[in-house]
Formats: sequence, C-alpha cells, structure tokens
Amino acid sequence: MRRRVPTWAGIILFVGAMAGMLLHFGRIDLETADRRASVLGAFVAVAGFALAVHGTLRDRRTPESSLVTGETVQAAREALGRLVAEQWRAESRVRSLSDPHPIPVRWRLTEDAGLMDHPHLVGPEPLRFTVSSGQGAELAETFRNLYRRRLVITGGPGSGKTTLAVRLLLELLDSATPEEPVPVLVTLTGWDPAVHPRLHEWLAVRLARDYPVLTSAFGGGVTGVLAGQGHVLPVLDGLDELTGEHRGAVIRALNASLADRDGFVLTSRADELAEAVAEAGDVFTAAAVIAPRPLSPAAVAAYLRACLPPRPRHSWSPVFTALAEGTA
Repeated sequence: MRRRVPTWAGIILFVGAMAGMLLHFGRIDLETADRRASVLGAFVAVAGFALAVHGTLRDRRTPESSLVTGETVQAAREALGRLVAEQWRAESRVRSLSDPHPIPVRWRLTEDAGLMDHPHLVGPEPLRFTVSSGQGAELAETFRNLYRRRLVITGGPGSGKTTLAVRLLLELLDSATPEEPVPVLVTLTGWDPAVHPRLHEWLAVRLARDYPVLTSAFGGGVTGVLAGQGHVLPVLDGLDELTGEHRGAVIRALNASLADRDGFVLTSRADELAEAVAEAGDVFTAAAVIAPRPLSPAAVAAYLRACLPPRPRHSWSPVFTALAEGTA
C-alpha cells in the first residue's frame, strides 16, 4: 500500500515556510525584497507545476483495481449474476429449450483417451460423467464433483453442445452458493492470446463490453477484479470457430492462465478439438471431456411426439414408421 503524507504535516510545512519568509524579508530593504520575491514566486510556481504533474502521473500509475473495495466487488458480483441469469433465461425462451423439454441426449466421457488429461487429475476415481441434457440438477452436481470444475463439451455439428453449456450455466446460477463464481458465457472468437496472453485480461475486457452497467455503476476497475480474483466461471463457446493455429494457442494460453482453483466450461466440435490438441501438443489440464451418445430411434420418436400437438395438423406417420424400421 502506498503511504500518504498526513494533512497536518503539510500544514506545518506551510506555516514554517511562511514564518521563515517573513523573518527573512523583514531584515532586508524593500527593493531587494521585491526582487527576491519575484524570483521566489517564479520558483514556487515551477515547483507547484512539477508537483501537480507528479501527482497526475502517480494517479495514472495507480491501477483502477486497487481502488475497488470488497463491498464493491460483492455488489458487482451479485449484479453480474442477475444480469447473466436474465440474459440466458430470455435466450433459452427464444431457443425454445424448454418447449416442451430438452431433448434427452445422454453425455459421457470421450472414448478418445488422447483428448483428455489423466483421469486421476480430473475427478474421483473411477471417473464418471454420464448425464442427460434434460437433468440440470444432475449435470450441475456432476460438474461440481470434478476436482477443478473444468469441462470440455464436444460432439458433431448440431449435437447440442451450446445448449448443454447454457443448461449448466442456468442450473449453476439457480443452485449457487455464496462462494461460487458467476458463470458467464462468452464466444471464443474474440480472444487473441497474442494480444491478451492471460484469459483473465481478455475476460475483463469482455465483461466491460458485454455488461457495461458494471463499470458505470461500480467503476472501471471492477471487471478486472471480478475476472482476476476468481469471481467468474468462464463458459467459452466455439473453439472450433477459430483458425487452426489459433485453436492450439488458446489451449496453451488457457492452461498457462489457470490457477489450481480456476474452472471453465468450453465447447468445441470433436474434429476441431482433436486438431487443436495435436497443434498445441497438450490437452486441457485437469478437464473432463464429454461427448454425446447417439439417440435411439425410440427416443427420437418419443421426443417428436412430445413436441407435436395431440392432433397434429399433418400426418407424421411416415416419419415414425421410418424411425421404427431404421430407415430414417
């Protein structure tokens, strides 16, 4: 902490200087005093300007984050949680994620051992991660049981990766404890590790951009504190949307950015994830990697019937017949 000179010390110095000046000018003639006062006045003006410049530069060097109090951080964290919840509840309605209910895709640990870190670093052995996208509470509990709460959701195009990430985000918010970080979903396309080598630096910029009320209400340094001190769980969507070399750089930068207790959720298509791991020469440290199981024809038919009204306007019989016969 930078030590400040007490106000009373400045007053004493000012009074002492004034007394010395009066004593000195009282002993000389008026003409000499006038010349010396002019010189002294110029000196005082220059000294005052120098002190003003020094104070300005010192204030600029002081990080904004050092001015954020604990009470401010807590209030900003609560505000962020409300903003994220409102945003993604509205988005889930737009995406019809609960109309009538999420498609019951089952997710399990990847069968490709080269995509995931050693199981004993990821969670309790024997390591398991088998959940349904329709069971939010089970999904959140399984995620919380991972040692470092790091999860990579992979699969083919349209397999429901982002949908699962949103379901997890909402469930974590609904069942959060006071000490848990706020899950925030951001797309990975904006992160360039060459510009922001640490994830938390870029995340602070994204928080300020995506949730401007945080900086307007709590100050410009608050997003840096939220991101840098473990108050945010980044949900990073779309590793596959980056270019090849960029994907590998993200893996290396993410691993280098994380402390022991830092978690994350990340989504990527399976093929692009494999390419990224090969390019980086490494996997995501201590992260579980899950992939969807194929839906059975019976599960697909049951879901379609639930989505349709009891008396559909058009006949879906050919679709159900094809599913039953395995020719869909």
